Amino acid sequence: VAVKVTDSKTGNPVMANITFSDPEISPITTDVNGEANIKLKPGSYELTITADGYHPKTVPVSVKQGASIPLPVVLEPATTAKGIFTGTVTDVRTGKPVGAKITFLGTNLKPIVSDLETGIFKVELPPGTYQVKVEADGYQPKAIPVVIKEGETTIQYIKLAEKLTKKKRIVLQGINFDPGKAVIKPMYYPILDRVAEVLKENPNVKVEIQGHTDSVGPEDYNLRLSQARAEAVRQYLISKGISPDRLIAKGYGEMMPIADNRTREGRAKNRRIEFVVIEE
Repeated sequence: VAVKVTDSKTGNPVMANITFSDPEISPITTDVNGEANIKLKPGSYELTITADGYHPKTVPVSVKQGASIPLPVVLEPATTAKGIFTGTVTDVRTGKPVGAKITFLGTNLKPIVSDLETGIFKVELPPGTYQVKVEADGYQPKAIPVVIKEGETTIQYIKLAEKLTKKKRIVLQGINFDPGKAVIKPMYYPILDRVAEVLKENPNVKVEIQGHTDSVGPEDYNLRLSQARAEAVRQYLISKGISPDRLIAKGYGEMMPIADNRTREGRAKNRRIEFVVIEE
């Protein structure tokens, strides 16, 4: 019996082990060309062919006296069923992409990284439940459970909160109040919601919420107005679960400009809310 073992995908020869249904016949191995010539007495046999990385195959063969029997055997590669884990890593407050290291805890899988420019990551994984750790410089690490199913794509949009350190300053521009008012408009809630997420991920930090105005109007009026607006932001964050003890509201009026109050653009920049870390 002239056995020839090949790969079903490539046609390349495969070194394989051959065992027989008759236990008295010793197993043999094909050569580097996937070939083996076997001398058998007349009769019926079952040959089982196995190789690392392939599904085993059992083939029947009937041997007659003096006959030469070619026996081509094609093995199917044993592919491991996998699923896809993909998504993005972004800054929870700004929405900007983050280049992060993604580690699969308790496994031998190699860590992957999200793209620095897009925040996108993608990897094939065996089915199962994973504890995934996501970490990046300047951010609080995050651990999340991820379930991977065979043949399915699991998408996670992972948001990391920046690590707040003492004297760190977060400037919020674009939260506009009606003239002379300190009522936060609903359209600005998402901005403050993202700030609340950052504070929740930095549970030991205490911040000063600073209200600032431009120089239009009397100085004492701007001071009172900035205080009222800072207090409105504080109350909103408290409503989102941030402890009052961690939030101090302080109005600075027009005393701390960051741009030229003589221009429209400069005045718009000066009308702002800032968060300054005073304790960590």
